[in-house]
Amino acid sequence: MKIQAQGVNIMNRRKKQLSAVIVLICAALCAALMFSGCPDPNQGGGSGGEGEGEGEGEGEGGGQQGSVDNTSNLISFAEQYTQATISIDPPGGSAPNGTPVTITLTPNSGLEPGTFGVFRSGTNSQVDHTHAEFSYTYKFTMPAYPVVIRMSFISIYEAIKNASDKITSQNSWEDIDFLNQMIRKAQPLSLVDPTGIAIQNAIKKLAGDRNNSSVPLSDTVEYLGIVEYKIRNEDLYEKEWITPNTKPPSYKIDKVPATIDTTTPGSITLRRTHLYYVEEDNPNPTVEPKKGWVASTPGTPAGLTILYGIKEYPLTYTIGTGTSVTTGSSLSINPIIKYNIWLYPCAQYTLEYEQKADPIATENSGVNLKQFAMNAGTSPRPGTGSESSGTVGGSGNQDLYGSTDALKNKTGDVGILFPDSSTDRQLYVAVSTTNQNIAIRVTTGDGTPVRGIDGSSLDSIVNSPSPAYPAARFYPESRHYIIKVRPKTEPVPITP
Repeated sequence: MKIQAQGVNIMNRRKKQLSAVIVLICAALCAALMFSGCPDPNQGGGSGGEGEGEGEGEGEGGGQQGSVDNTSNLISFAEQYTQATISIDPPGGSAPNGTPVTITLTPNSGLEPGTFGVFRSGTNSQVDHTHAEFSYTYKFTMPAYPVVIRMSFISIYEAIKNASDKITSQNSWEDIDFLNQMIRKAQPLSLVDPTGIAIQNAIKKLAGDRNNSSVPLSDTVEYLGIVEYKIRNEDLYEKEWITPNTKPPSYKIDKVPATIDTTTPGSITLRRTHLYYVEEDNPNPTVEPKKGWVASTPGTPAGLTILYGIKEYPLTYTIGTGTSVTTGSSLSINPIIKYNIWLYPCAQYTLEYEQKADPIATENSGVNLKQFAMNAGTSPRPGTGSESSGTVGGSGNQDLYGSTDALKNKTGDVGILFPDSSTDRQLYVAVSTTNQNIAIRVTTGDGTPVRGIDGSSLDSIVNSPSPAYPAARFYPESRHYIIKVRPKTEPVPITP
């Protein structure tokens, strides 16, 4: 009994010691919690440290789950297309939802794309795509599901016929070149053309039908062909043929009409566009040929030796391989188009009214600009020897009057300097008027008074009934001039 009681006492002491240890451990835990704080329930779990992106605590450093699904969806093809080389951007055969996808085809020789469609995989539900008609590029936005692409291919001759039927002068040069490149690829082929005349008809549409007596001689697209008709009627400034592309003068383009020789079918002696510009605005412009055109080294046009700074840019457009073809009526078509652009530095004259002067109503009572050219290459100077008027550049007598832009804005030529002078030019302009009620002054575009050839300031030009050699003469440069008209008598102030 004594031994048993002693054992019970030992067990009670051990229980008390264990309880004390547990109390100490709990106290330590509470202290630790007080210093470290409670865990944030929004922080990711797991053993990760710093994670990327937002998740639900799975893996490394997760966070809150986002709403964007970046899962890539498969881009597949309905079959193994061997008719073309296929390029996909982005590469890899899949793309996340919302990704722009571009597919470019490079067809094998003799073939061209026929149909192209994007479908939801396993269905006939189409996905919208875009395609520039005269191109090999197709684009769509990747949906949130896999897609399959279905294509077909056709003969290059059928593609040429389809493109030729659709092409017009309103198409871009890139579109026209697309058709031309197909012609160029098809001509060397020894394949059978199921249409029989696809290439001939396409070349005729681009080059014109000038040798066909049944086509009237004219400046129509049927006669000239799309290529020449387009360049003759295109606004070269708007379409950026010229660089740098600065503001043009009022008459920015002067089309030289095609001179058609009615005795020789197919003959057109003039194929060019005059492009006037003001050197003050654009000191050194150059021609930037559009797709398909090739420019030769510019030169000076023949016969215009006294005019300043004119550059002639010869252009060539070769349709197909450049080989002449015959139509069904055995008429030969020349597939090489030659055209010239003249960059023509000019002086621009603008009429302005001062001091409430009324717009001049008729041509005879307005301001007359008369252009004189020297017949000799060195001397004499104006007024002392042989002169001719109105013979240079087709812009001799020019009258400024009225209130419309066409009547108030004119362009004129600029002469080269005499070899022995830094100021005297081989062309000058005379300013005159027969109106008894107005006075005229001439300034540059910034308002600086213009000096005449005798050194006098042209700030008070009055009527000149016989302006054969008027005093108001000056050598124009390629810049802006303002012809300012005011009443001869000063306005009477209003008395109170």
